[in-house]
Amino acid sequence: MSLDSKNDEASELASDLADSTGSSMTKVVVAAQVEAILAIGRDCAKHMREPYLSIDHGDFLHDEFGLPKRLLTLRLLLRVCCRHRA
Repeated sequence: MSLDSKNDEASELASDLADSTGSSMTKVVVAAQVEAILAIGRDCAKHMREPYLSIDHGDFLHDEFGLPKRLLTLRLLLRVCCRHRA
C-alpha cells in the first residue's frame, strides 16, 4: 500500500507504523495529525491567562441567541494562545 506523499521518508514511516500496528496507513497518518494538533493545544493552554481560563467555552463560541460567533473570534484566540510557540 502506498501513501500519496511527495516525501519518501514520510511514506516509509507511515508504512512501517501501519505494519507494526496492524492499522491502515491512512489511520496512522490521521492519528499522528490528531496527536500533533492536541500537542499544540496543550502547549497553547500553558500560556492561557484569564479570562480565557475560566470562561465558559459556550459563551466564547456562541452569542446570546446560541448562534455561532464569527470565526474571527476563534482565530484571534488561537493567535493569542499560540503566540509563544514561535
